[in-house]
Amino acid sequence: MAPALPYPPPPCALALTRSAGQGVFRGLGDTRTPLAATLGCNAANLVLNPLLIFGLGWGVAGAAQATVLAEVRAGPGPAPMGAFVRTG
Repeated sequence: MAPALPYPPPPCALALTRSAGQGVFRGLGDTRTPLAATLGCNAANLVLNPLLIFGLGWGVAGAAQATVLAEVRAGPGPAPMGAFVRTG
């Protein structure tokens, strides 16, 4: 059985930067952009989990990889969507 310990650090760092980015957007009064980023991350995780856990038979390592891929898909937070911030 593959250890799952090597997988969590990258998504934890991405989750922390996304959380900080979401705080900035919420502080600016834009709550829809962080919601879209969170829903996208959750949707990717929802699709990838069964594929990697059961489809490829990776078990716990598949769940960890699905989380990493979903976090990477969401990026460092809504920062890539910064062009959509209301400025006025």
